[in-house]
Amino acid sequence: MKLADSSCIVCVFTEINRPFILMDWMKRGYQIVITEQIHKELQKNEKTDKLISPEIKKGNIKINNLITEQELKVFRTRYPILGLGESSVILTALKLQQDRKRYYAILDDGNARKTASKLGIKFTGTYGLLKTLKEKGHIDEQIFNQCKQEMEKSKFRIDFNRVK
Repeated sequence: MKLADSSCIVCVFTEINRPFILMDWMKRGYQIVITEQIHKELQKNEKTDKLISPEIKKGNIKINNLITEQELKVFRTRYPILGLGESSVILTALKLQQDRKRYYAILDDGNARKTASKLGIKFTGTYGLLKTLKEKGHIDEQIFNQCKQEMEKSKFRIDFNRVK
């Protein structure tokens, strides 16, 4: 299961227009999952909502409701630096971990990644997903480099000099 934050969905569906990055994982047997809070964030952007709504309706992206609003409120009190979406992804990952379910959180925000690391959550970022697809031979070097260049030109914030 790939548990995606909104930055990943926005990046692949609108910023670089490469939804195959997530859909390829689905073809390989992984579920692409977002939380209800992420879904609400994505609905605020008309362009993104228009692109992801059909994928949700087809069942390609599933909405997970494992956490309650009260649990989220308590978690956000403890980690106020995190946004609502990031908090929901991390809290959902913790629940999945407790239930011994397989997952990978996709987090791009630095504070969210630090918190996830501190809590022992398995995570990667959007670029990490892309890199893994290349390493496993699911996309070639040319597509990988095109995606990377488009990410650099987009609003997606990543310093490629700092990533391996």
